[in-house]
Amino acid sequence: MLPPAVRVQKSIEAEFSKRDQNISKLAEQLKRSQDAFEKNSATMSEIERRNRERELSDMNWDFLRM
Repeated sequence: MLPPAVRVQKSIEAEFSKRDQNISKLAEQLKRSQDAFEKNSATMSEIERRNRERELSDMNWDFLRM
């Protein structure tokens, strides 16, 4: 049987591993979206560019709140 401290540590690691995975996925999605925006922004209309900037800003805000 494991000592209580080790059991608690494993429990905490399991609990936060899902959160870490979600944060990593969101970070990767944000990076891909920013790269795509930078690549395509020159050919976007002004309205489309503003909408994408707003979406990226919202995604970034969500990421920072995690």
